[in-house]
Amino acid sequence: MAEYISKQKVLDYLNGYLHSLSEDHMLFDRGQRRALINAIQDISAAKAADVQPIKHGRWIADNKDNRGYADCYTCTNCDDYVYTFTLMKDCEFEYCPNCGARMDGDING
Repeated sequence: MAEYISKQKVLDYLNGYLHSLSEDHMLFDRGQRRALINAIQDISAAKAADVQPIKHGRWIADNKDNRGYADCYTCTNCDDYVYTFTLMKDCEFEYCPNCGARMDGDING
């Protein structure tokens, strides 16, 4: 699974490091300074990924369908519901089709 970090936090860290090294010239040479500046420029030019935080939820058995055709499960993240066939033991959706939340909790009856 990919991990994402804040581009701005990395740039702030590297710029702070560059500034602290600039005050003590004995700690690095011109080549190291140039490499750090190049890294800052490359990260600044990189395009950010289009990501959003993962939403989490779990299914709660509701059985709102009084007709007996399906079982109903409510998402704890969006409070919307899905129907499943009565032959299914549990709601087998790993993600809520309404809000996209990851269903990583147990079904609660």
